[in-house]
Amino acid sequence: MPELSQPADLHRRNRLLAALPPDAFAFLVERLTVAEVATGQMIYEEDQTITHAVFPHDCTLSVVAVMADGRSAEAGSIGNEGGFGIASGFADRRATNRCVVQVAGAASLLPIERLNEAMAQQGVIRDLLMRYVKAVLYKTQRYVACSSVHTADMRCCRRLLMMHDRVPDDTFALTQDELARILGVRRATIGQICAGLQEAGIIRYSRGTMTVLDRTRLESASCECYGEVRRIFERLLPKTYEPWPN
Repeated sequence: MPELSQPADLHRRNRLLAALPPDAFAFLVERLTVAEVATGQMIYEEDQTITHAVFPHDCTLSVVAVMADGRSAEAGSIGNEGGFGIASGFADRRATNRCVVQVAGAASLLPIERLNEAMAQQGVIRDLLMRYVKAVLYKTQRYVACSSVHTADMRCCRRLLMMHDRVPDDTFALTQDELARILGVRRATIGQICAGLQEAGIIRYSRGTMTVLDRTRLESASCECYGEVRRIFERLLPKTYEPWPN
């Protein structure tokens, strides 16, 4: 991953890092670097040793579970609200799933040795990261249930809201093929859902580019899981949602 020049404020583009008190943030800044990542780039393969925690700025990471027959499905995604590899500071350093770049952009990198050092010396850093891990565990459990009980239409709206949360404006790159893979449904199903949302004036879709036109109605069309997960994140990590970018 090519590194970039890095004024300290770059790292604050990750909301988890930005939520740290000034002293704790200053402690980490000396240990962080910034790198550009490209769409489709492999960050870690399953069972690979994690050397750095990755904190996205404007990129999005996809955590992918790979089956024995080669099929795969998204098990989670990470944007500027969090990071990948954080749990390696608490336990085993091998990646349990594949991590790839879904949306290109920049991210802050922190060597795992420095992460361990930070948690040992700065209790506020350890507390914040443990809260984040707890929030992610809840999100994972909730979305497993969501996949079983909510319709593809609702889950599609939930996913579009998640993408919208992680970008600086209303337009972002997302193909229908990718959305179908994420949700585990047929491409034709996503085509029908997007066509309906576009006809209703909620989104505009063209050649792999998605634009949210009516955020309020998109939230109304989503299942309650989006709001419930956000509620838990806001409770455990309130400063990571101040201000909300959309």
